[in-house]
Amino acid sequence: MKNSFLLVCILIVSSGCGVILPEKNYISAEQLMFPTDKTYDHIGILNNQVIVFNEERGKVFYALENEPVFEEVPDKRKEFCPEDDFYKSLHYSDATILPDKRLGLIGDCELNSPLMFAYDLNTGKMEKIVEETLPPAAHNYSWNPDMTKGVQDTYTDLTGTIFWIDSEKPSPMDIVLSDGTRSWSLADEFPRYQRGNQKGTAAFPVWSPGGKQIAFFATFDTIGGSGFSRLDSEYNIYIMDYETLNPVRVLEGIYRDFPITLAWSPNGKYLSFTGKYGFPVRRYGLWILTLESKEVYFIDEDVTKSVWRNDGKSIVGMKCFNDSCSKPEIWEYSLINLQ
Repeated sequence: MKNSFLLVCILIVSSGCGVILPEKNYISAEQLMFPTDKTYDHIGILNNQVIVFNEERGKVFYALENEPVFEEVPDKRKEFCPEDDFYKSLHYSDATILPDKRLGLIGDCELNSPLMFAYDLNTGKMEKIVEETLPPAAHNYSWNPDMTKGVQDTYTDLTGTIFWIDSEKPSPMDIVLSDGTRSWSLADEFPRYQRGNQKGTAAFPVWSPGGKQIAFFATFDTIGGSGFSRLDSEYNIYIMDYETLNPVRVLEGIYRDFPITLAWSPNGKYLSFTGKYGFPVRRYGLWILTLESKEVYFIDEDVTKSVWRNDGKSIVGMKCFNDSCSKPEIWEYSLINLQ
């Protein structure tokens, strides 16, 4: 049965069906050590060092690998918030490393009025990098290499769309996704997504290292659905060239637990993702898609987020052992057959 499935996939790889390769697709795995007094919510790469982030009660803490303690991003309320602000602090979330090696943050002084900032870990300077307010529930974001254009999503478990950002403001992404029978525009849910919407869902956009392409997740299964019926959906991975803005499906069949991370390899030849994928039994964990051949490598179970080392020879994942991911571990996987 499995061999038949692989043969079919080989014949129709252009339609987005991946060829699943045998396990074990890494040479070795090593646990990386970080301070244990806080949990980890996000991971990134800074100067080829892994950095972990903890987010709790509007504060962001960070620690580099082999460092003994977490450092806190200082509250810059006095610089950016009105005196009568809702939170009485600059409420941080969604930490990531930007292309210019600063720390990207979503900061909110008022309820549902998020702003985007860049924080320099060396100088301590904070700068607002998108002048206007972002849409509510704005989360995952990625910038092109020179940070002149970015992409971001407004995403919850039930709904989401993708939009543009630049130094001035967010703006709708007027792009239509279609599978031949169903379609919707990514601009439909901008600037405010509708909790009861019956559109498709798109999320987790990431810009390629060279700045020429954007990858993202999308599903048509949420069209016409409402409430929790939207959760059990099949997601696809799409890639579109920035010049043509024509989305092309490169992989299908990724299920919930919902996809959480999507990351380009440094050479732009691979995409890592997490989600339930595989045949005949779907497995939740970390996978790597080879863009040219559509081969899909399974790496490890229960990995929720991942980043690539700068040389592309290994990938680092955050591995969870319960639904709340209360005590995750950071593991590095040395990869094989990736050139």
